[in-house]
Amino acid sequence: MDKKTRHKSTINHKPIFTEVLQDYTVMKSDDDIIYNLCKHITLGGYSYGFCEYFNINYLSLSDVISKNTEYKKAVNMSKLARTEYVKEKVSGLLMDIATQDITEAYSEDLDLKDVESLPKNVRRLISNIKKSDSGVEVKFQDRIKALDMLSKQFGMYTQKIELKADDSLLSLLSSKEK
Repeated sequence: MDKKTRHKSTINHKPIFTEVLQDYTVMKSDDDIIYNLCKHITLGGYSYGFCEYFNINYLSLSDVISKNTEYKKAVNMSKLARTEYVKEKVSGLLMDIATQDITEAYSEDLDLKDVESLPKNVRRLISNIKKSDSGVEVKFQDRIKALDMLSKQFGMYTQKIELKADDSLLSLLSSKEK
C-alpha cells in the first residue's frame, strides 16, 4: 500500500492526500477524519497539528465541525478526555520525581551510569547534565517542588484570605442589598 492515499472529503472540497494511519486504514470520509481527530485529541494532540500532519485545511475542518452537532459534541468530549489524560500524565511524572530513588542512576562505585541505559522513570529525574573540569555534573529535579505541586493538585493546602472593608464600602454594599 502506498504511503500516501488520495480520497475525497467535503472538508477540503477537493481530493486531498493523507498519510495512511498506523492500522492501515485510510480516511475516506468526514466521519473517518473526525474519528481520527478525536482519537488524536484524546491522546494529547491538537486539531491544528492533526490538520498540518494530514494536510487538511484547518478552517474547513473547523467549519464542518461547527455545522454538525455530533461532530462538535465528539470533539468537545475528546478535549475533556485530553484534559484528564494530561492531568494523569502530569500527576504520574510528579509522582516519579517525588518518589523515585536517585541512587538507581549511579553504579556501586558512585559513577553515573550511562544515561541511555537508565530506565525511563529514572531519566525523568535528571534535569541537567554538563561536563566540568571535575567530571560530569548532574542536577536532578527538585523533589520538594514536585511534592508541593502534588499537594496543591490534590487540595492538601488551603489558603486563608482575609478581606477587610472600611465603613464606606460596607454601607455601600448594604444599600445595594435593599
